[in-house]
Amino acid sequence: MPLHLVCREPDQVKLQLTQVVLQQPGWWQRFGSFLLLFHPHLKQEIERMAQLSGVEAEDDLRPLFQAMGPTEAVRLIIQAIGPLETVKQVIQVVGAPEVVKLVVQAVGLEELLANLTPEQRAELKQRLQ
Repeated sequence: MPLHLVCREPDQVKLQLTQVVLQQPGWWQRFGSFLLLFHPHLKQEIERMAQLSGVEAEDDLRPLFQAMGPTEAVRLIIQAIGPLETVKQVIQVVGAPEVVKLVVQAVGLEELLANLTPEQRAELKQRLQ
């Protein structure tokens, strides 16, 4: 079944596969994001089919991220939107105070301070006085 999600087949076959996924309990939650990811040109039709089937066709990418692993998922996000925008989005979702705490916890205060530019160090010293 999962190989059909990525194979080169006519759109009609992909839509038939969508119908099978929608009819099987739990399959949409497991494979729906893959269908939407690998066949974005069919997104409107797939979402229409899901709606007619009474299935909520959310773009839930969690199964995809779980399948690829967190490192690869983050790498792809950074590749798509850039490191600065990725960090900005994390700050927007999690909040700046929590992100600062998590960065210090993850890399340590010493490494964080060691990686400041001389200008950033000077500004930090000035603010701490």
